[in-house]
Amino acid sequence: MNFSERYGFKLTKDIQIESMDKELRTSLWNLIYNYFLEFIRTPNSIRNRGGNEFYYFFRNEVWGQHLKQPVDELRPMYIRNQLRSIYFGLD
Repeated sequence: MNFSERYGFKLTKDIQIESMDKELRTSLWNLIYNYFLEFIRTPNSIRNRGGNEFYYFFRNEVWGQHLKQPVDELRPMYIRNQLRSIYFGLD
């Protein structure tokens, strides 16, 4: 807790359980993108060989098994765009 929050100069936010405000939603999306989606590259990408394993994991486990989407249509930019659309469309 900051000094200003401790002494009542700045109001603190309530814990968001039932919904998220835009600030929290955007912050969480930025974490997802920076720590997961940024590593998805096309197979055989020279720029990021380690991303290939993550791409295959994401394609098979998350996209195919969890989200029940067809894996044969999946491309790296499509992943980001679709997940962004799903994520920001949630309540």
